[in-house]
Amino acid sequence: MKLSELLCGAPVDLGDPNIDHNKSVALTLKREEISDNSLLFITSSIGRHDTPFDASELNPPPYAIIADEKKTVLNPVCPIIRASDTRAALAYAYSNINAIDYNNLKIIGVTGTNGKTTVASLIYGILRSAGYKVGFIGTGKISVCDQVLTEDEYSMTTPDPSLLYTSLRKMQDAGCEYAVMEVSSHSLALNKTAPIKFEYAIFNNLSPEHMDFHKDMESYFESKLKLFQSAKRGLFNLDDSYSRRAYESVSCEKSSVGIIHDGDAYITDVSLLGLSGASFYYRQSRLIFGVKSPLLGSFNVYNSLIALRCVIDLGIKPCIAKRGLEEIKSVNGRMEIIRSDITVVIDYAHTPEAFNNCLKTLFKANNKRQKLICVFGCGGDRDKEKRRLMGKSADLYCDAVILTEDNSRTENLHSIISDIAKGICKEYTFIESRADAIRYALRLANVGDTVAILGKGHEKYIINSSGTNPFDEKKIVKEALLQREIGNAN
Repeated sequence: MKLSELLCGAPVDLGDPNIDHNKSVALTLKREEISDNSLLFITSSIGRHDTPFDASELNPPPYAIIADEKKTVLNPVCPIIRASDTRAALAYAYSNINAIDYNNLKIIGVTGTNGKTTVASLIYGILRSAGYKVGFIGTGKISVCDQVLTEDEYSMTTPDPSLLYTSLRKMQDAGCEYAVMEVSSHSLALNKTAPIKFEYAIFNNLSPEHMDFHKDMESYFESKLKLFQSAKRGLFNLDDSYSRRAYESVSCEKSSVGIIHDGDAYITDVSLLGLSGASFYYRQSRLIFGVKSPLLGSFNVYNSLIALRCVIDLGIKPCIAKRGLEEIKSVNGRMEIIRSDITVVIDYAHTPEAFNNCLKTLFKANNKRQKLICVFGCGGDRDKEKRRLMGKSADLYCDAVILTEDNSRTENLHSIISDIAKGICKEYTFIESRADAIRYALRLANVGDTVAILGKGHEKYIINSSGTNPFDEKKIVKEALLQREIGNAN
């Protein structure tokens, strides 16, 4: 590809007379892949002091190097193309290589702390029900019209540009009219999505998370706002203070939802039906219709409201939107129910707010004779403060608490458990093996009890000091329930 085509739209300075704009070049990130027609991207370090780059070590030298304006390049052996942001330039390059047509592939971006996967999945499901070909990019999965492209071990929310834009190209080639994607704060801060012209962007909510990456809540919020810089339209949840601030500050065309604060669309007559879901009336101007959804909890009422407002904005007939939403029985790993003589709920909740909302919903759904048993841990090498808060929620709502492994990574598991226990007053059980902890919880439960298994949700792996290992929570639950049924029969 010609250098000028590869970098079209990228924030780079191509004023060097030694640069041939018509030179055919290949994007390169690895030294071992360099040839004399390579365009080598040098990205700066994040969160630590950046070190100079010594170009004399490159043999053979590339055609040119792209580096940030402040990056020191020692012993240059080829032209240096300066970028105001190399990561953004890299995203543009991958977008150009894959020739993404943002006029024909309409991209819907969903951001926020909690509920991104559910909102994106609901929008995807409704659009599929309406007959559209749709792509999906979300936490742990990339798919095109229900065909999953990623392996079980895939874990990202918004992938790196090399995968992101090749995935969008596959959606484009498959004839997708829409692509629904979760857009993480990391991806926005690192400009992974810089070239994307979002047809529709959604701000769900914001609460403390990723404080090991962002300096503070204000930086976290500012990264979210970047989603709306290139969006045609934005949708905001006015009942969340940060989303309301975003609504007031962005310049794109915008709409809103809100129950406490009056949004363009809202809901009334909400009935939470325990473990059977919820019913409510959707209202938007003169439009009113009733919905009965099998999704649990008040937070899923909000998620449903946002999804409905989005698809109706996009031109989906309300009757089709209603039908499509009601057909969605669950979202993988999000308040997902497995029923037996007990109820098992698997959820990805790994932030204090999501964790608290999940347990509060299940606590309210139980009657006084039913116990709520919780199995969970916290991720290692991540924000430590949330561990105590999650322990506190478990202590408040659960009759039995079982602490266990959850992606401890390189951190000592006992140290993680100790941090969680700071929020727990009642007696708890620690079982190192997550599989054993799940089996123990299902044996402990009596008929009618609820067992909540939180933190991993859709994930089919577990990460610890030995690396990434296969771990299918649902398979373990189903096998344990079968053993329980056999034991009860005997």
